[in-house]
Amino acid sequence: MSCGLTHLSDDLAVAVLARVPFSSQPDVRAACRRFRALLATAAFRQERLDSGFAEFGVVVFGGEHDFEASSACWLLARGEPPRPIAPLSGKRYSAASVAPGGREVWLFGGRSDRAVLTTVEAYRPDTGTVRVCPPMNQRRAGAVAGLIDGTIVVAGGACSGRLVASVEAYACATAT
Repeated sequence: MSCGLTHLSDDLAVAVLARVPFSSQPDVRAACRRFRALLATAAFRQERLDSGFAEFGVVVFGGEHDFEASSACWLLARGEPPRPIAPLSGKRYSAASVAPGGREVWLFGGRSDRAVLTTVEAYRPDTGTVRVCPPMNQRRAGAVAGLIDGTIVVAGGACSGRLVASVEAYACATAT
């Protein structure tokens, strides 16, 4: 299917598409194969950053409501109404998160309605997908996660009423 903008070079089309609000990008992806392909390129992401049109927001993963864990996820961005995104593999709250390089948001552990978790998941805002990753060795809720010299580090937390005194590391090469 033709986009009707075949006269534009890929560079010019990327410059135009970079100005489309993040919340409208799913509609642009659906418009035609060419736009879907261009929005997936590194050139598109770089153009959004360079032009100042990149949007930053907060991703809310799971949570607790009325003493019950949730698997719902939301993207809160620049005054737009909250937008639901891909749900997690299961309900949780008190998880740790980190965004190495800004391409994915990694979520570690937390607590479900019944147990402390070892679960690790990665959310990609550019594709709106969540993937399940290898689990942590230690169950932990309320841990902290950060990035040290290109390595994701998850530390502390609690499990079964006891503090967790261990640290786990993930190489970012496996994190993307």
